Amino acid sequence: IILSIPVSLLPAWVITSTYSGTDDVRKMLKTLVNPGGQIIYYLIALFTFPILTIAGAMITNLWNGNALYPQINQAGNILLNVCITFFSVLLFSGGLNEESGWRGFAQIRLQTKHSPLITAILLWFFMVIWHIPNDIIQYQNGGYLLVRIGLYPFITILFSWIFIRTNGNIWPVAIFHASMTSFASAGLII
Repeated sequence: IILSIPVSLLPAWVITSTYSGTDDVRKMLKTLVNPGGQIIYYLIALFTFPILTIAGAMITNLWNGNALYPQINQAGNILLNVCITFFSVLLFSGGLNEESGWRGFAQIRLQTKHSPLITAILLWFFMVIWHIPNDIIQYQNGGYLLVRIGLYPFITILFSWIFIRTNGNIWPVAIFHASMTSFASAGLII
């Protein structure tokens, strides 16, 4: 954790200080040390994907005539996998490091020229391009790229909304990112 946070924030620091100066870097880093915003947005960030995932699994199980919940011996394995993935993504691979760039740098600058909705659409477009190498390597059949193109515009709008509602704090969107990724990697959604 001690090594990861400075390394993950280094690109955001360099780009932000290049384009906007040290005061903006301090402002962004301040949200990591002193997170603000109402607790409700942190709860939305943390629980949106678990609730959608569990509800989706229950509906699918009912539709297919299966048991409503997985067997109890599977629940512990799923929970452990989700927790490990959540903290790994939050601290090392997508939460703090990506959202410091996408929200802490890009969204702030784009919103000075565009509406929040147009900003979210532009961010989605750039993120699709950014993730293409990852999608090709991890999902060689191409199915996930279709999900990213079809589903992620709505998710990007949620990211932008949470960032705006918490007055530009990185933690809630980093938590949202980690929650989304941990449930997806647990094999529970799409």
